[in-house]
Amino acid sequence: MGQTGIPEKALFIADGATAHKLELFDKEKLVFERLPAASPELNPVERFFKEIRKKLKNKIFDTLEHAQERIQKIVEDFFEEEGKVSSLTCFPYLKNTTQ
Repeated sequence: MGQTGIPEKALFIADGATAHKLELFDKEKLVFERLPAASPELNPVERFFKEIRKKLKNKIFDTLEHAQERIQKIVEDFFEEEGKVSSLTCFPYLKNTTQ
């Protein structure tokens, strides 16, 4: 660890996004690992996004602001229901890592 408490080198785990390119990262500061294709169990936030996309399916918005308001409402509703987000994103093997 450096004087700031930040590790000298960090791990960056990338999904298949086109912006996640190894050549864009400083190899001295980051260890770059790519997730295998079609592995949602390794990228649990995808389940959360899938639920959001379901609620937006076949919807047309007049403005970008209307779309943003709808997405915000959907996300707020998820957090109002206790345990909903963790039920979507915390696979059993992830829950066990914090103990």
